[in-house]
Amino acid sequence: MKTQNLTIEQNHKDIKILAEKLKENSFKYDPKCKFQDGEYIATDMPQLRHSMTFEDGITKEGNYIRIAGCFYWDKKEIAALEKAIHDTNIETNEYDFVLGDASDWELEWDGDRSWPAAFTFYSHKK
Repeated sequence: MKTQNLTIEQNHKDIKILAEKLKENSFKYDPKCKFQDGEYIATDMPQLRHSMTFEDGITKEGNYIRIAGCFYWDKKEIAALEKAIHDTNIETNEYDFVLGDASDWELEWDGDRSWPAAFTFYSHKK
């Protein structure tokens, strides 16, 4: 089985550019928090999470970012997300980002838990 590691480090400078472009396109993401002086402090960077897909015998590892205030991805929001990634790629020096998929907000069948909308992306070295 082949594995492609297309992840990026949480604090990479190219993620900072992606964060700026997401904000410019009106996306609010879950911020990365750090523990300082006994409390959690939100940073201006998105919290990266790990994703994994399996297709045609290949495991693809990437990252995903949760988006606050988005319940269902419509064509307009997907276009704005694609624009944010495109604009990011123009300014990055080390990585090009490729949109994987977007998942809608979910509520567990019994209403006990919910998961925010998110998008998966893959980081390719330039």
